[in-house]
Amino acid sequence: MLSTSQHADVNGHNVNVVQIVGDNNAVAVGGRPALKLITVAALRRKYEKRVPLKTERDLLVSQRCTLDLVGREREMDSLHAWLRLETPLSIRCITGQGGAGKTRLAMELLRTLPEGWQGGFLETDELKRAYDHYHASRWPCSMPTLIVIDYAATFGEKLRKWLLELSYAEKGKKVRILLLERHASLDIGWYADLASESDRTENERGLAVCFEPQQPYPLPPLQTETLKRNILQGTLNAHAAFRKKTPLLLPEQGTNPEFDAKLSDPAWNSPLTLMMAALVAAWHGLAHVLTLSRTDLAFEVAEHEVGRLRRFSKDKFFLLMTAAVTLCKGLDRRSALRIIKGLPERLDELDLHLPQEPKCNDALSFVDLLENACGIDEERNTLTPVQPDIIGEALVLKLLHKRFRLEQTNQGQLIAFLAETAPAQVIEFSVRAAQDFSHGMHPGEHAAHPEPVAWLNHLIDIAEERHDATLLTLIEILMPEHTVCLQETALRVTTARIAILKASPETPDDESEIARLLHNRAYCLSEVGKREEALEAAQKAVEAYGDLAAKNPNAYAPDLAMSLNNLANRLSAVGKREEALEAAQKAVEAYGDLATKNPDAYRPDLAGSLNNLATFLSAVGKREAALEAAQKAVEAYGDLATKNPDAYGPDLAGSLNNLANLLSEVGKREAALDAAQQAVEAYGDLATKNPDAYGPDLAGSLNNLASFLSAVGKREAALDAAQQAVEMRKELATKNPDAYGPDLAMSLNNLASFLSAVGKREAALDAAQQAVEMRKELATKNPDAYGPDLAMSCGVLCQVYQALEQWDEAVQAAEEGIRTLFPLFEQHPPAFSGLIAALCRVYLQSAVKAGREPDVMLLAPIMKKLQALEAEVSEEEEGVS
Repeated sequence: MLSTSQHADVNGHNVNVVQIVGDNNAVAVGGRPALKLITVAALRRKYEKRVPLKTERDLLVSQRCTLDLVGREREMDSLHAWLRLETPLSIRCITGQGGAGKTRLAMELLRTLPEGWQGGFLETDELKRAYDHYHASRWPCSMPTLIVIDYAATFGEKLRKWLLELSYAEKGKKVRILLLERHASLDIGWYADLASESDRTENERGLAVCFEPQQPYPLPPLQTETLKRNILQGTLNAHAAFRKKTPLLLPEQGTNPEFDAKLSDPAWNSPLTLMMAALVAAWHGLAHVLTLSRTDLAFEVAEHEVGRLRRFSKDKFFLLMTAAVTLCKGLDRRSALRIIKGLPERLDELDLHLPQEPKCNDALSFVDLLENACGIDEERNTLTPVQPDIIGEALVLKLLHKRFRLEQTNQGQLIAFLAETAPAQVIEFSVRAAQDFSHGMHPGEHAAHPEPVAWLNHLIDIAEERHDATLLTLIEILMPEHTVCLQETALRVTTARIAILKASPETPDDESEIARLLHNRAYCLSEVGKREEALEAAQKAVEAYGDLAAKNPNAYAPDLAMSLNNLANRLSAVGKREEALEAAQKAVEAYGDLATKNPDAYRPDLAGSLNNLATFLSAVGKREAALEAAQKAVEAYGDLATKNPDAYGPDLAGSLNNLANLLSEVGKREAALDAAQQAVEAYGDLATKNPDAYGPDLAGSLNNLASFLSAVGKREAALDAAQQAVEMRKELATKNPDAYGPDLAMSLNNLASFLSAVGKREAALDAAQQAVEMRKELATKNPDAYGPDLAMSCGVLCQVYQALEQWDEAVQAAEEGIRTLFPLFEQHPPAFSGLIAALCRVYLQSAVKAGREPDVMLLAPIMKKLQALEAEVSEEEEGVS
């Protein structure tokens, strides 16, 4: 052991110690006991020397650093700038799908740390040991230190408490915490809990001020053909070197159109996908690879791994145990022995009788066989799971479904048995398998494996039956926030947790947890389209946080403000516009007070709530006030984005879109067009880097831009933008009709107007009819929310019929729009006066042309109300003058 300093105080109090344990194996930070970080050198030694390359699959493991890091110069520059900040403790989060390159990026950052820095990966067991035995504030580092936490969601509540302790440590020592995870959101889930503004104790700040930036950074996919070719060819070369053969060479650009097209496929934007493709091409030829999706590639590599494992033993029980090791993300010898001895009985219960099941006295030799086949992780002293994640998941699915032909119920029982040994690991594996295999990641990708979702639901069944709050909490912590395939499961586990907490005696901690879960439940209900239930949950969350804030305002005022914002959105979603406005105004006031006291922590929240407020003010016809709020939001986000474009660029783009709409509403068309063009440019840049995350936003901003181009007479340009928006939204709605169907209807509505304006009236009619039909279906389910949209589409359809001189059809369309909108107009006259007046005009025009008498009973109450509104406006203007 090489020690840089020695002290007599064996308890480690008031001393700073940095120890290098072994030969570049780990960095131990602090006093005794030290926090042990796994260095890049240790990881590479483990994968390159201690665990020799057994198969080509090992080339895919990120810790081997098989290839040089490419295409991440911008991210590396940003991370090094982050290291140079003067802030003592700073936390940053990077997200991305499995295989996007998060771990590899972190390893490169650790490898290129500035002189005088130390760092490494912190593992779950090490954090638990450190947290249980000593306080983080006891070891302020004597050297600047970077701590990387991969799979951050799995660390749970201990991570938040440990980071809070660390934030109270002696100032002046630099510590950087880099969190890596697939999903992170400030709205809900593990990251929202971690980055909360308070630690719930009087007069103590939360972790929000330690995040730089507070928003997670989504790692963009690789874009250029050159980068993709480099990764493919580099992997082919590494495979050839392992096999001591001549590498397969990729076709030159332009010589193979099918291959060139595949390179432009969004499904081929992640490094791991490209590396898997290279391996499969080396085995089966390039032509075979071009027919495969990302998940197909994973299954091909998994099948290759099954073939390797069968060379150790053809015993089916042996293969099942390799699946168990992978499901549990590694097993120590004691746990492996327990499963080997207990699994045969469980298999009998499942009516799965495997030949050559090992007897108890053979178990030790069986573990030795597993060690030889799987390898040993010497840092953890465990059997090594099949890696990378997606290959391990494919192997488990292949074995359980195809080899052993287990029904979903029996699979669930097997998963539950393994969860008795490693609950967090089994849940985490199931969640990631659901993300990777329960739905297609890209258009055309196969979607045929609902099993992982069924595994999770089986665990929830067991937890509900046993009232097992610990298991439910673990599932909730590890559940992602924005994955379509797990939305219903996330809702279910949140609901079950609330029920169990309410059934037990309430403590202050229980009250806080119930409030948090109600907020999350409202979010989950909204995600699955249950708007009324979402509103009820949001109202209960506001009440709960209101009670808590009354008792402890310093701790819970930020949560109350957040829940008010959420309530405003939920009220708006069901058409309760006045109530939504009231909630939004309260949220702005609350965030305004917080930002006055701590602008760095709360200015982003204030900007977001101002943006919301502008929308709700506009919805009730208060357009000038809405414009003022929107301009304040743009100014705030502009300042924030100037300092940190990666974090606040998306927010600025969104607020520019909102501003453009409000400028248009007050007749400032050129200014609206300018703001809309800025928004399209901003979202275009973001979508180029990360199409999955920002493609929907780009489609929305193009839709807006088309309207503003049309408003200033640029009809051809408007039509082009509208067509782009429709194409993008059609693709999105194909994947998720509930989420993107309303947006597609809006774009079709606009496209109809622009087609008609340039004389393409038959095409315009087709688009307008599609929009009306889609919005009819939406308005049937929720008339308050979608009635105005249907009325607007009826007006557009009427105008298209007018252009075609189909006057009877024009009358019918306008009348449908008026009848749809009238109940809402009666409730909120200022908000809908413009639209209903326009519908009445086209109705009267069409009736005259059709030779029909207008329906006086229909029009009379509307005209009376419009005249009263006009009189009110005149009186207000006279009062002002």
